[in-house]
Amino acid sequence: MDFDIPGMDTKTLSEEGVDMAVKNLSGKPMTTKDGKPITIKLLGPDSIAYRKANRDLVRKRVRAANAAEPEPSFEENEAESIALLASLTVGWHGITNGKGEPVACTREAAAALYERFPAIRDQVDVFVAQRGNFVSAA
Repeated sequence: MDFDIPGMDTKTLSEEGVDMAVKNLSGKPMTTKDGKPITIKLLGPDSIAYRKANRDLVRKRVRAANAAEPEPSFEENEAESIALLASLTVGWHGITNGKGEPVACTREAAAALYERFPAIRDQVDVFVAQRGNFVSAA
C-alpha cells in the first residue's frame, strides 16, 4: 500500500545517508584548509543497517542475561556504541591524518575516529538519534 504523509518519511534518507557537519567544541562548524565543511555521512535510525545492528545487540544482551553472565562493563558498552556508530558511517569529507592526507572512510577508520575523538562520537550519536535529520525538506 502506498502512503503519502508529508514530513514523515524517515526511511528514504536513513537508507541514503545524510551529511552531518562536524562542529568544534564551541559549536561552530569545522572546515578544511580550503574552507569546505568537514562532514560525516551517516545512515539513519530507520535504515536497515541500524535496525539490524540494534536487533543484534539486543539478542546478544538477552543471551547474556539468560546465561546469567555478568552485566557488560562500561568499556564493553562504549565499544558496542562505537561499533554501532561506525557501522552507520558511510562517508566523510575533510577527515585527514596527521600529514594532512585524506583518510578513507571504512568501518575501522570510523571506529578509530570515534575512539580518538569522543566529542565527534557524541555529535554522531545525537545526530543519528534525531529522526528529523532524516526527513526531506519539502
